[in-house]
Order: sequence, then C-alpha cells, then structure tokens
Amino acid sequence: MDPDSIVGGDEVALGQAGHIEVGCVDELAARMPNPDEAQWFQAGPGVPLMVQLRTGFTAAGPIRVTETRYCADRNRLVYALGRRAGE
Repeated sequence: MDPDSIVGGDEVALGQAGHIEVGCVDELAARMPNPDEAQWFQAGPGVPLMVQLRTGFTAAGPIRVTETRYCADRNRLVYALGRRAGE
C-alpha cells in the first residue's frame, strides 16, 4: 500500500499492467465514527459516517478494493446507472 497518489489513478495504472477493470460493486453503510475519525472529520456529536466499499473486477475476478468515508451531514452520494441520453 502506498499513500501517495498514482498519476492518472489506480484504474489507469492497473489497466497499463494488463488488468482491465470491467465493473465494480459498491457496498454502502452508515456507522458512528470512532474517536479518531470524529476528530479528523470534525464531526459533531451524533453525526454518523457513510462508508462506501467499492470492489473493482476484471474478467478474471476482483482486482481493487477502495474504502471511502464521508461525514453524513455534509455529503450526498449520487449514482447514475447505465447511459443517459446524449452520452
């Protein structure tokens, strides 16, 4: 694991290595933050986190897992499935 950003993103780097991501599955959950998370997010009392766990897949199987945490009182997740007209 490397905390530094990857130029172009991890999907591009994996694709250049021959691992083409063909889809992903998102798991969304809400939970209360632990004390360190509450401090980092500067979350007020009683404010939960939204947690997104994304597993990316190649044709051969899982290739990448990303966990992203959001403070629930300041964020909204918006998903679009499929293609919209004009895309």
